[in-house]
Amino acid sequence: MKYGSLWIFVFLFSSSESVAQTVISTETTHSAVFEKPFDYCFPQTSVRKTQKLRGTTIRITHHVLINDEDLQAATDIYVAGRFARDPEKLWFYSGMRWWDENEHEFNYGYRGTQINERPLVRVVIEYDPGDDRFYEGGEIWVGYGNRAGYENGIWDIQKAIDSYKDMIDRENYELLWEIQPQLHPLQGKLHINSAHLCLEASKMKTTTIRE
Repeated sequence: MKYGSLWIFVFLFSSSESVAQTVISTETTHSAVFEKPFDYCFPQTSVRKTQKLRGTTIRITHHVLINDEDLQAATDIYVAGRFARDPEKLWFYSGMRWWDENEHEFNYGYRGTQINERPLVRVVIEYDPGDDRFYEGGEIWVGYGNRAGYENGIWDIQKAIDSYKDMIDRENYELLWEIQPQLHPLQGKLHINSAHLCLEASKMKTTTIRE
C-alpha cells in the first residue's frame, strides 16, 4: 500500500554525564531534496518480545490507517482490552498505562485527540504478560472515531463520548492481538492482516541535538 510524498525526520541525540550546571543544547539541522523520490517501506504491524530486569515485555507497534473521508477530522484513537480474569470489564490504553473504564472521566483516547492530516497514525502498546491482569489471556482491539467541536485544544467530555460512539456505530475497529497463555512462545497471536506500507519520500530532514 503506497501513500503520497513524505518528509522523513531523523533525530540524533548525544549527551554526556550530568553535572551540576546549566546545560545549553545546540541543534543542527540538515535538509536534503532527492531528485528521484524513493520508497520508505515498513510493516503495518510488528511484535517484539524483550527480556528486562523486571520480566518480559510485549511491544506491539501498529499503524492505524485513516480513511480518506476522515482526513482533516478531529480523531480519537482507541486501544481497548478485555482480559480473561474479568471479561466483563473494558480497559483502555493511554499510551502509558491501562485504565479501567470506571476509573475516571471518559478520557480514554490513545495520547489525546488530533486533527488528522495524514493517512496513518502510529500506536505503540506495551504490557507485561506475567502481570496478573494479562496472565490468563485476553484480547486487544484498536480503532478510531471522529468528534465535532474540538477547537484550539479545548477538551469536551461529551465530544469524547461522541467520538467513541462514532467508532462503535461505524464498526471502525478490529481485533489486533489475542493474549495467549504463558506456554505460547510469544504469549499472543496477531489477528490483523498486516499490510506492507510504503511512503514515497522526496525530502529528508536530519536534526542533531547535542548538550
